[in-house]
Amino acid sequence: MTNPSIIKLGFQVKQCLSDIAASFNDPELRASLRSNPALLDLGQHAKLKGVVSNPMTSLDALAGTVLKRAFAPPSVPEHWDSVADTVIVEQLHCEVDCIWQIYICLSTRNSVGLPLVPSQTQLHDHPITLFQGDKPVAEGTLIWPHAGFLEAIDDDKGTKCPVNITAKRSLIELTQVLVPGAIHTLHAQCIQWIYDHGRKAVVTTSTL
Repeated sequence: MTNPSIIKLGFQVKQCLSDIAASFNDPELRASLRSNPALLDLGQHAKLKGVVSNPMTSLDALAGTVLKRAFAPPSVPEHWDSVADTVIVEQLHCEVDCIWQIYICLSTRNSVGLPLVPSQTQLHDHPITLFQGDKPVAEGTLIWPHAGFLEAIDDDKGTKCPVNITAKRSLIELTQVLVPGAIHTLHAQCIQWIYDHGRKAVVTTSTL
């Protein structure tokens, strides 16, 4: 069978193993499934890699998109027929192998990032990447809670300019500059300037 670590590759794999355990009444496999191993959502992983926009994309669609080949998920009956056991297990093996091959292919791609969900916008120190268009320009962490505005340093004399933090904006602290000359319009300053003068920035949340 495929490498045992594939048990960590998503619900589909766990379901396959569950079906095999039911077929052969394997107590060890049943026990391993009850241990609730950490799972990787393959659809969400594909979205993180920029391959699909919908994390609920089906396995056959992922196979076509990622592997460029057709795949038909097996149809597992409610009641196992001992005569058909071998055929069904072979089909399940193909499904597990397909999931594994998709994961291997995705692992070679760079992540494009996932937009913050509402529940993450209020997580202090949550790591983020600041984008301009599809280009990452800086990395940092969220600051929460905040006062609703930031007194940003405006010039070399230390003049401060208040920048309001609205419902569609977030306060971040920069930890790494990726594109020093990128202009951040809310501050009317380049990213490197902000980093060198306090590191805090007000950003539009949709750019994270």
